[in-house]
Amino acid sequence: MLIIAGIFPVMSGSLAQLPLPVGGAVLFAAYLQMFGTAFRTLQGTTFQSKTIYRMALPALTGISIMNIPASAFGQIPPLLVPILSNGLIIGVILVILLENLIRWDRFDPAVPASSAAPSAIPSPAPAMPAPAAAPASPAAYRQPNNETALSSSKCR
Repeated sequence: MLIIAGIFPVMSGSLAQLPLPVGGAVLFAAYLQMFGTAFRTLQGTTFQSKTIYRMALPALTGISIMNIPASAFGQIPPLLVPILSNGLIIGVILVILLENLIRWDRFDPAVPASSAAPSAIPSPAPAMPAPAAAPASPAAYRQPNNETALSSSKCR
């Protein structure tokens, strides 16, 4: 929706007129949802030094970038300023780089490198018990109607 609003100058102009506290409140609500998802993801995690580095480095880098004044980005090309001055974007980029460039399994001496990474193939689901025998034909469940009962009584 914001991409479409950015295409039309009238719509983007009206969004630009919003006060900063309103934009901050909208971002605050979005950040709360992300933190909730992060906390649910962390449930059951054993915290070790590598786990703390994996979480704290991107988070603290992003928070630090958000506290840098806008004047510090004056020498950076204007096209890169919105990306490099956004702590959330830098934090996400840092997470992606850390997860793809660092072999975290070699920092955990208790787990052999071959078994540190989880398998990409999920384990098969437990076998379900065989279904019970199919019922007899559907005719076995039908109730005789009155005509059948009457016709059988006439035959006698």
